[in-house]
Amino acid sequence: MTAPTVRHLRRAEYSAMPWRNGGGVTFEIAKSAVSGTEFDWRLSLALIESNGPFSSFTGYQRAIALVAGDGCLLHGIESQAVALRQPGDLRLFSGAAAVTCELLGGTTCDFNLMVREPGAVDSARHLTVNDTLSESLEPQRHHVLFCLAGNLDCADAAGQPIAHLGPHDTLLIPPSTLSAWRAQATGGQPAQLLALAWHTA
Repeated sequence: MTAPTVRHLRRAEYSAMPWRNGGGVTFEIAKSAVSGTEFDWRLSLALIESNGPFSSFTGYQRAIALVAGDGCLLHGIESQAVALRQPGDLRLFSGAAAVTCELLGGTTCDFNLMVREPGAVDSARHLTVNDTLSESLEPQRHHVLFCLAGNLDCADAAGQPIAHLGPHDTLLIPPSTLSAWRAQATGGQPAQLLALAWHTA
C-alpha cells in the first residue's frame, strides 16, 4: 500500500455535485471513501442559494465555517439560532440534527468537514497569519489547512516548502506525515486560515 502524502488541493480542482437532498451544490475537496456514497470523512465547499434544510448525515459529526457571502442563521443546532456572519465563524454539530439554514442576504459559501462516528472532529479554528505562524501536529490525527483569504507559503517543521495556498486552496495532511507546519503570509497582507483536525475509528 502506498504511504499517504501531504496533498495540495487547488480550488479549481474541486468536484461539483448536488446535495444529498438536492437542495444545493457542493464542491467536494477530498474524501476517504468506504463504499458507495459512504465515507470515513469528507471535506467540501457548499453553496447555499436559498433557505432550506441541510441534508441529513446521521452517524457523522460535522464542522461548518462561513467562507464567503452574507452569512446565515442555522436553526436546529442549539435552542436558539446559530449565526455565521463573518468568514471564519465556525460551528460543530451532529449530522443527525435537523438543521435548517436561513440566509442573511445573498448566496453563501461554507466550508464543511464530516467525520464518520465513532471518529470525531477534534478541533476547528480560525487563525490570522499576520507574518509567520507554526504549530505542532498530533501524529494520530488528520489535519487540514484551508486558506480563507490572502496567500500563504506552507512549509514543514524544517522549513522545507510544501505548497503555496491561494484563496480557498487546501492543504491536506494525513496522520504521521508531518510533525509540524509553518505558514507565512505573502503579498504584504495578512492571511486567514481554517485549521481542523480529526480522527477516524
